Order: sequence, then structure tokens, then C-alpha cells
Amino acid sequence: MSGQWNFNSNGQVTGTLIEQSGGTTNWNGIVLATIRDSRILKATVATTSGLFQWKGVPATTFPDLSGIWTGVVKVGKSPTTTSYLIESNSNGLFDIFPSTSTDTMIGQLLVGESDKIYGDLMIDGETFALSGTYNSRRASLVIAGIDVGREKISLKIVKQ
Repeated sequence: MSGQWNFNSNGQVTGTLIEQSGGTTNWNGIVLATIRDSRILKATVATTSGLFQWKGVPATTFPDLSGIWTGVVKVGKSPTTTSYLIESNSNGLFDIFPSTSTDTMIGQLLVGESDKIYGDLMIDGETFALSGTYNSRRASLVIAGIDVGREKISLKIVKQ
């Protein structure tokens, strides 16, 4: 998203907003936002496609998941001890490699708000969609998901 914003005479944030993906404009319009306190911005954008509303909070510093992670991965009902190397790709995005072979990326993780984790991981040729949480006190990830064939996976790993 991009645009130019200022305050109007009522103390509201107003201006233009354009949302694009892949060079295509999905929608654009005029922002009208209220600031309730210094931590929350609620905005409405009237577009040709309808009314778009969102609530923004200040950007947070994402945890650094980079390093070696070990634990158990369970595909179906079969648990296996595992070890991964996780490397930062960009702000909040991390690449996953087997710790024994860092030439082949086997997945990615995205850290979201409140340490929620989303991503994918390839195991034995199957790609699993994952979601879960990062616990900063324990330096642990607990994530689970399914592959396209509906087979379940769960990971419980800790940072070394």
C-alpha cells in the first residue's frame, strides 16, 4: 500500500491510498482514519470496489529465528527427531534448511503479529502448510498443518 496522508481540521488522518500487487492496482481511494491513541489507527477507504476498513498497530520488531532448531516432527502418527537451520530472508520471513545440507531450502516461515507463525515445509517430497506459535521465553516453535492429501504434521522444536 502507498499514499500520502495528512491531518484534516478535525484531527483525522486523510489522503490517498493505492493498494497494488504485481504492478496491478487492486483498489484505490481516499483514506479517512481516526487515531484513538498513539498505538491504534482505524481507517476507512472508500473505493470503486466498495468500502475497505482496517485497523493498524505500530510495526513490531520480529523475533530472530535464525539458528539451529532441534526437536520432533510427526507426520501422521510417526515421530522423527529432526534438526533444521533457519535463516533470516527478510523482516519476519525465514528460510528453512535441513541442518545437514544447507544447499536445499525445504520451507519458509513468516512471523506474524503476536508471534504467530505461518509457512510451509517439505518432508519426503510432500509440502505441508503450517501455522502455530513462537514462544520467546522457551525459544520454541510449536507448529502444525496438513499436506494436500490431508495428512497431518506437527513440529515441536527448540532453538539450540
